[in-house]
Amino acid sequence: MQSPDRADPSQSTASSPVACPGMIRLLLRPIEFALLALIGYNLVVALFGWRNRPSTPQAIEPVRRFRVVVPAHNEARVIGKLLGDLAEASRHMPSEIVVIADHC
Repeated sequence: MQSPDRADPSQSTASSPVACPGMIRLLLRPIEFALLALIGYNLVVALFGWRNRPSTPQAIEPVRRFRVVVPAHNEARVIGKLLGDLAEASRHMPSEIVVIADHC
């Protein structure tokens, strides 16, 4: 005979606070689907990215540019030689030579 303070759990009339396992599985299905879709997407992107990568990395050389501004005021004697020297020095690099003539 059982004591009155220890009732049989199968005969309990109060509702159980724990949901049934079928309900939990039903609620977890969308989360499982979302995680599988995310993993699948990342896998596809990684495989296509790996397959389409260049075989050898291309070396990118830095482009150096410069601009020379020459103020010319009564420089008729030396401006020709100066511009020739600047043109020779900038032959291998992109450059711009600007001569500013002030009241010549």
